[in-house]
Amino acid sequence: MDHLIYFSHGGIKYIEVAVSAAKEQMDLQDQKIGIIGAGRTGLAVAAFCLKRQAQVWLNDQRNEADLPTEVQRLKAQGVYLCLGTEKPTELNTCNIIILSPGVSPTNDLVSSLRAQGKQIWGEIEFASQFTNAPIVAVTGTNGKSTTVTFIQQMLLDGGKQSLLGGNIGTPFIELIDENDSPDVFVLELSSYQLETIETFHPHIAVLLNVSPDHLSRHQNLANYAAAKSRIFLNQDTSDWSIYNTDDPQVESITNSSRARRLPFSLRRAVSPGLFRQKQQIIWFHEGHQETYDLSQFSLVGDHQIENTMASIAAARLMGVELHEVQRTIDNFAGLAHRFEHIAVIRGIHFVNDSKATNVGAAIRAVGGVPEGHLILLAGGEDKGSSYQPLKDALIQQNAKAICVYGEAAATLQETFGDELPTFRSTTLEEAFSEALSRAQENDWVVLAPACASFDQFSNFEHRGDVFRQLVEQQNMEQVRVG
Repeated sequence: MDHLIYFSHGGIKYIEVAVSAAKEQMDLQDQKIGIIGAGRTGLAVAAFCLKRQAQVWLNDQRNEADLPTEVQRLKAQGVYLCLGTEKPTELNTCNIIILSPGVSPTNDLVSSLRAQGKQIWGEIEFASQFTNAPIVAVTGTNGKSTTVTFIQQMLLDGGKQSLLGGNIGTPFIELIDENDSPDVFVLELSSYQLETIETFHPHIAVLLNVSPDHLSRHQNLANYAAAKSRIFLNQDTSDWSIYNTDDPQVESITNSSRARRLPFSLRRAVSPGLFRQKQQIIWFHEGHQETYDLSQFSLVGDHQIENTMASIAAARLMGVELHEVQRTIDNFAGLAHRFEHIAVIRGIHFVNDSKATNVGAAIRAVGGVPEGHLILLAGGEDKGSSYQPLKDALIQQNAKAICVYGEAAATLQETFGDELPTFRSTTLEEAFSEALSRAQENDWVVLAPACASFDQFSNFEHRGDVFRQLVEQQNMEQVRVG
């Protein structure tokens, strides 16, 4: 831990980054590395290992013609391909097996390799072997991308050399491969990435919330929560665990953390910790109080205040000055497809929360709208979670209309029943027209699907872009009429 120095200012102990010589790195020369999964992460691991003169076998169930074009360049540089659905015997000769995040660590191939005594790591664990820089890691069912981007911006505004990656954008191994050691890595981590760590050690770990998601892989909420809890696995008393004390699952998970615990809350004053008080965020810590003004804050919804509290704590503990944090709060515009306020047309608000791909995220979107003025667009590919909690939130919100569409439309309509004004369509475009026909001044038309996008779209970004185009068409119609 000699790369972290703690200093105190106004009662708060911050981390002053002083990176020492990197830990002794693994020597990959002539090592036989097997990589399962030829997505972006797998390809980044392959490139990293090749540069260090390892022998690399890349496995994927797809045929060579269906793989990314990058595979051909790696093949020309010496990567061996072992493709198809049969168990590739080539991997039996490898010393280390690296799993891409989409590969379950319990599938038959991985289980057979583990039975042979192979060292099996995920990309996050593997990458962590090659850096000694401090890590801020963020997980949770919802809000991860906004929070890591917010933290990253605060660090940059505070003059910290910071790199952002993980589940958002750039694989961790690629950040290490292409950059000198920064002051800090900021990583968004999914449950898929966390379930394969062993020694990975974030110096600041953030857990935002836990609600049912990815149950097709984890089978149940307990397994999913257990995967999330691994973010705290290797922390010790020199580290920090930042967590949402309002979430019972999070509170229970964080009780086992050995790190110093720093809660945040929307519902009550916590000391130590961060909480909202009208248009301010208050931080009580070791007898000291800090106040952050929200009057210029542009993001909408209580969940964005939670993300902000977590971001403040992480940035301040990494030594960013209070006034720099405040400047970021005043100017942060948020991310596309995350409760993104697109336009106000004829007094109607249009919000793109296409990233709300699960029930918990949709509930958070519902809570960000004035009561009695919500027209929700929900639907897509069902993920196997119960929609009853969303129904309860919509009833409490006195939702004006719910326009459902896609493969999950029948299930959503059946769940909402006669207790909610539900209107069923086939496509998002049809649901949008239905919503428009019912919207009046001061209403909010919100795309928060609570489902995956793959029945109609390539990903949630594609779905959000189509919604934005539909809104822009209405804006153009309004201009023509005007």
